Amino acid sequence: MRESPEAFGGYWRRPDADARTIRASWYFPGDLAVADEDGDLWVSGRVDDMIVSGGENIYPGDIEDAVAGCPAVADVVVAGTPDDRWGHAVTAFIVPHAGLSPGRALTDADAYIRDRSGLPPLKRPKRLVAIDRIPTSAVGKILRRELTAGTFTALAEFRFGEPAGPEEAPPGTAPPGTAPPGTAPAGTAQPGGAPFATDGRP
Repeated sequence: MRESPEAFGGYWRRPDADARTIRASWYFPGDLAVADEDGDLWVSGRVDDMIVSGGENIYPGDIEDAVAGCPAVADVVVAGTPDDRWGHAVTAFIVPHAGLSPGRALTDADAYIRDRSGLPPLKRPKRLVAIDRIPTSAVGKILRRELTAGTFTALAEFRFGEPAGPEEAPPGTAPPGTAPPGTAPAGTAQPGGAPFATDGRP
């Protein structure tokens, strides 16, 4: 926090931000820092970026660094999105590498996060969303609040622990628990034919 003649007077048309950061003419920038053994301060993130999920405070920086190591990921930003169970779910917004479909990029990222990222379960994203670009301001600042508010177009999406719904099934395939169009359920007879096994054997 600081008080100075050079400190700005407020945000442009953002009274909510003014109320949160300017108190009795003191400016609270919202930076997070840690002190080392020599007393030096090192900036480690921002309060606004912190995700409260299941009662735990989670910071996106380490998660972004880990997910960025996946070869399928061209760019990534982690933010919290509203969730009925967790309050906010740790969500990785991923820009797929050129040449990869959004679905394939999320599949590769999912496997990488579980097997190679080194992230503990608490920090692993509960939701993956493929988008075409990371939203930024005119000066290049990442606009996480837009992602948290749902202001994005998902190219593909995956939620951990939730099977795909009928509307999410790939074209030409059947939703989980149903038979493909024009076929009989596993273990029943095709019209005019013999019953077949669930593994596809006649």
